[in-house]
Amino acid sequence: DIFWQFKRFEGGPDVFVAVKGSDIVVRSNGLNNRRQDPLIKNYKTGRWYDFRFDILWSTGAEGQLKAFIKSGDEKEYSEVVSFSGANIQNAKDNSAYLKWGIYKPDFDLSRLKNARVIYHDEISVTKL
Repeated sequence: DIFWQFKRFEGGPDVFVAVKGSDIVVRSNGLNNRRQDPLIKNYKTGRWYDFRFDILWSTGAEGQLKAFIKSGDEKEYSEVVSFSGANIQNAKDNSAYLKWGIYKPDFDLSRLKNARVIYHDEISVTKL
């Protein structure tokens, strides 16, 4: 289940955050540079997780993505993912936006019947 999408007006998400089994992962769909990295292994339900992403969008080598996490009563973020390289499919100006919720690819093929609940709070987007 995807719960964050960094998108553009055309096509699928360039970067998304999702639950995969018992892990939370970030996937980058950069031009010729697709990758998936774990953010949290064996996440715990009912626990609050704070995410911070520092992203320099690019279709080339100068692109950067850094992901930081803190959970529970932790005071400081810990860097959990850092990579360089393409992290978008196209460089169309002024077309990026952020979506959050629960997005279930191939929902009609799902055999899971349990409800999914996610809470989002204090969302901000700033220019680095």
